[in-house]
Amino acid sequence: PQLPPLCLVTDDLAADHIVTEGHLDHIARVAVAAGFPPHVVLRALTWTPAQRLRLYDRGVVSPGKRADLVLLRGELAAFDPAVVLAGGQVVGRDGTAVYEARSGETGALEGRVDVEAQDEDGFRWRVDLPDGTHRFRAMRVNPRDTYTEAAEIELPVSGGEVAWEARTVLVRVRNRHGGDGVVFAPLLGRDLAEGAVATTYAHDSHNLVTIGTSRAAMAAASATVVADGGGVAVVRGAAGESVAARMPLPVGGVLSARPAARVAEEAGAVRAALEAWGWEHLNPFMSVSTLTLAVSPALKITDRSLVDVVRRAPVGATVGSSTTRD
Repeated sequence: PQLPPLCLVTDDLAADHIVTEGHLDHIARVAVAAGFPPHVVLRALTWTPAQRLRLYDRGVVSPGKRADLVLLRGELAAFDPAVVLAGGQVVGRDGTAVYEARSGETGALEGRVDVEAQDEDGFRWRVDLPDGTHRFRAMRVNPRDTYTEAAEIELPVSGGEVAWEARTVLVRVRNRHGGDGVVFAPLLGRDLAEGAVATTYAHDSHNLVTIGTSRAAMAAASATVVADGGGVAVVRGAAGESVAARMPLPVGGVLSARPAARVAEEAGAVRAALEAWGWEHLNPFMSVSTLTLAVSPALKITDRSLVDVVRRAPVGATVGSSTTRD
C-alpha cells in the first residue's frame, strides 16, 4: 500500500550520542530495520520535511536547488555517510569536519545568563506558612520517559523556611533572562547520593535549573554553570566540593562553538556523572532538561509556578492545610 507523507526527524540528541550512534543516519537505519523500504526512508528524511517546512529550494537533487547533499557509501539501506556538502561546499568527510571554523560569529550570543552570584542563601526555600508540618506538591520522575507525575510530601516549616534537606531532593528554577522568578519543588523518584546538577539546557525557556540534595551542593553546581556562561555541571558531596563533570554552553546558554569531539566528550562525562549520582533513566539528559517543559504532562515547574499541564493551569506549592502546628 502507498504510505502517506512521512517525516523522520530527531529531537534532543546529546553530542555524545550523535558522535557514537549517529544523527539522521541512525534514525534511517532504525527505520529500515523496522521494515521501511530504503527509498521511503530517504524521502522521509529529505523531501517531505523540506516541503513541510516550506524550504522549497532543497530536499531533492535537482537543477536550481540548493546543493545540500550527502554522499552515501555502499548500499542505500546502510545509510553510511561518506561526504557531506552544504551549499555546494564539502564540509565533512568520513565523519570529520573539513572546513575551518570561523571565530567571532557567536560573540553577540554569549554572556546571556543574567542571574546574580549563586550562594547557599539563594537555595533557602522560604514560604509564607506557620511553623509546623505541611503537605507540599512534588514532582515524581520515572526511569523511562519525560512524564512527571504529581505527588505529595510532608515537610516541616520553621521560621518561614521549609526544612527539606535530608528529607527529599529539591529542584529550583531561577529565571536567567533578567527576571526575578524563583520556584522550588520537591522531587521524588530518585535515590541520589550527596550532590547536585545545574543546567541552563532546560526546555523551553532554558532558565537556570538546579536539582540537589543540599543547599551547598546546589549552590556549587549553579555557580559552576554561571561561571561557564551556561551549560551543565554535576557536583559530588554534601557541599558540592568536587565537580564530577561540566559542559560549558556559553552560546545563549544552550550551545557550544567548540569542536564536536570535545563537546561530545563533555556530554558523555555529564551523562556518566548523572548515572553515577543515581539518576537512572534511559536518557538522563532528556529527563533533567524537560522538568521545565510546561507542555509535557503532567506536573512541570517554571520560574513562575508549578504547572498542571493537563489542566493548563498554574498550581500552588502547598496541598491542603498544615497537619501540625507548633
